[in-house]
Amino acid sequence: MIRKINLIIILLVCSLPFSAKASPEKELLIENAILMNIHHEASSALGKKLNAEIVQYDCSKITDIELIRLPSGSNYLSDGHAFKLTVQMRAKVINEWKLVTMTLENDNPQGVFISKNIQISVIPKHYNCGKKLYP
Repeated sequence: MIRKINLIIILLVCSLPFSAKASPEKELLIENAILMNIHHEASSALGKKLNAEIVQYDCSKITDIELIRLPSGSNYLSDGHAFKLTVQMRAKVINEWKLVTMTLENDNPQGVFISKNIQISVIPKHYNCGKKLYP
């Protein structure tokens, strides 16, 4: 089931024409679909990093996405591609809000996103969390 959801999201993202820009509403829906897809992995990876069972976070946004070309013959999608996502979020760390930057990749046979790196830093003074979740 997860593999099907990943495949649908990947096909949706890849099917957007590169020469034409999608509407802001469509981009927001695609971003939120991806964020929903990685929610469990982001929560559990952040929980492990902070040594906490429940992690409170919000303001998730994808700040970068890169195409990963997999070696030929790899046991993944027929065209041998995966993605590297960089996601930023605001998380509560010991009763203080911090900025978390997490990289996730789905370069595995299951096609599920797995957290590869988590960085925690001070939230910049002019950080804006006021993004609408849905158009």
